[in-house]
Amino acid sequence: MKSARESSSSNGSFPYFAISAFIITLKFALIDSYTSTDFEVHRNWMAITHHLPLVEWYRNNLSEWTLDYPPFFAYFEWTLAKVAVSVDPEIVVLQKESFMSPSTLLYQRISVIATDIFYITSCWICMNWVVNSMEWPSTAYSRKLKLVGFVLLAANPALILIDNIHFQYNSMLTAWLLLSIAAIASGKPLLGAVFFSVLLNFKHLYLYYVPAFVAHYLLTFLLPLDSRIFSRFVKLGLAVGGPLILSFGPFLAKGGSELIGQIFSRLFPFHRGLTHAFWAPNFWALYNAGDFVLFQITKKFPQYFKFTPEVPQYTSGLVQVRSYRSLITLFSGVLTQRFVERFSSGISGTHSGRLDSCFSP
Repeated sequence: MKSARESSSSNGSFPYFAISAFIITLKFALIDSYTSTDFEVHRNWMAITHHLPLVEWYRNNLSEWTLDYPPFFAYFEWTLAKVAVSVDPEIVVLQKESFMSPSTLLYQRISVIATDIFYITSCWICMNWVVNSMEWPSTAYSRKLKLVGFVLLAANPALILIDNIHFQYNSMLTAWLLLSIAAIASGKPLLGAVFFSVLLNFKHLYLYYVPAFVAHYLLTFLLPLDSRIFSRFVKLGLAVGGPLILSFGPFLAKGGSELIGQIFSRLFPFHRGLTHAFWAPNFWALYNAGDFVLFQITKKFPQYFKFTPEVPQYTSGLVQVRSYRSLITLFSGVLTQRFVERFSSGISGTHSGRLDSCFSP
């Protein structure tokens, strides 16, 4: 009976290993694919964290690809740099110009694949925990559901395109999200909060998910208003605050509130506007589009206008400061400065009388 169970368990795990091996092999086959500017972005972040002291990580602007992810990601780049030096010291050369070499290409591609293993593992954990948290018609049905869900997550074509061709580490980030969802689904809300807090300290753009998490924890964890609500609130605060302290604590200890303000100015560049080249789904993208349409009108009918606007540059894909050509400025530099200073008194550099565009990579 024991050998039969072991055989069944072995057969049940084989599809997962086979699928995982196929996915990893495919990713290795894509190593020589084209690389985007994000390839140099992450190489430069390794260089910054390797050569400079911690207090200079978020101040350095030698390259146009400045560090603008939260501290956990900076620590991640620091770790990658430590390994990269043993492979080829030139990988982490700190310079204004971009750098590429065969060893740089191979190392950075493999670093993504290494984190993909963590992502694939999280897919397996997520499907197991989520499926096991619900009732199904039969054990065979739940097994099939786990496998199908695992394939859909692990072989996500969008992540393959973005991470293994374009070049980023989104699979690793998605892994933390899946682990958070899995923990919540399996009745471990505090563990789920820890995982989600870790994710936010890797990439702050996941703040978009915060309203959903707040609503869930308010309705299913904090409420009802009874004698134990304060205890639950403290536990949740510690779960969320623990990773936050580990993330920002060293910067606070080394540079105080001024350095924290500098980090926030990189994470939330309000003084440049909040538009990412081509695709940002926010108000500034619409505002840029309106300005560009008016530019085309003034260019087509110059006889009706008293000025000749310059060609707009806000879809260049670079982090730059640009003036609008047709539309009025919505926020002056003074108002922007006051808004940013709510985070820290260390913010400086305003642009009076203009609205600036952000095209951070």
